[in-house]
Amino acid sequence: MPDIKTGTIQITGLADLEKRLRGLSDKLAKNVLRGAVRAGAAVIQKEAKARVPVAAKAHLLKSYRSKLFKNYKAKKYGTWIRPGNLKRNIKVRPNKEISRGKITYYVYVSDFDKTTYYWKFLEFGTSKMKAANGGSGFMRPAFDTQKEAATTAIRDYMAKRIDKELGKK
Repeated sequence: MPDIKTGTIQITGLADLEKRLRGLSDKLAKNVLRGAVRAGAAVIQKEAKARVPVAAKAHLLKSYRSKLFKNYKAKKYGTWIRPGNLKRNIKVRPNKEISRGKITYYVYVSDFDKTTYYWKFLEFGTSKMKAANGGSGFMRPAFDTQKEAATTAIRDYMAKRIDKELGKK
């Protein structure tokens, strides 16, 4: 199974913004960079939400682990999943470990309530099913098509925020 976390964006040619960023305090510069990377991740999140398949109607997620399931009808036990459940659970979060000055954000599928485990099947496919969207999934194409837009969002956010912070001083 391919590793979904391999998508990275490296931005070069920001010499002017870097000079202006050095005029800010370290804490403020870190906050500006964190916000800029978050803005770029939000672009990819928005595209992934647009590409994810949505069920036509609500469906029952049966709970086979339940002791009651063995003795009673399956329709009684389980969780009803509304259409768009997977779309609602595509989220962005920062990496808590900041290593070597890198700021990292993840665009991921949250499975907090154990109702979106099937995203892997839609993204990568199975032995009996192709991946969603004609075999390409939804997360990887979202990253591939929005790399440049994310870079632009990062650049724009940094320029706007640095101007704002230097204007306050």
